[in-house]
Amino acid sequence: MNTNLLKKAFISAIGTVIYAMMFAWFMNNAQGWFGIQPNWLVMALLLILFIISACITGALVLLRPILLYIEGQKNEAVRLFGYTVGMLAVIAVLVGVALALSNSRNDSGVFCTQDAKLCSNGSYVGRTGPNCEFVCPEE
Repeated sequence: MNTNLLKKAFISAIGTVIYAMMFAWFMNNAQGWFGIQPNWLVMALLLILFIISACITGALVLLRPILLYIEGQKNEAVRLFGYTVGMLAVIAVLVGVALALSNSRNDSGVFCTQDAKLCSNGSYVGRTGPNCEFVCPEE
């Protein structure tokens, strides 16, 4: 097993994971930053961002193996690609297990309806807690 190939695969996999985390963070916060309401331009922008994202992750995962293949190092190219995808799969499984464990500890299994109550101080509150009660702020 070539440790140089494993090191390159690890760097590509970590780069891809870091990019995915940054992109997910951006998408999670974009509506709050820009106040964007869904319409056809927003959908077009999301599609363009998806295409750019596919290009970036494709380059992170495929560029080095393609260059090796072009240089005639076909076996190394295929192994590097396999190692990178394998490391991404292991990272995905680890993240999935971590999410499952954190959800099992924090999830009470209670789902409340999404209605609101007008409190005497003029604020609105939603249902909360294990009994789905309205809790108005103290006045």
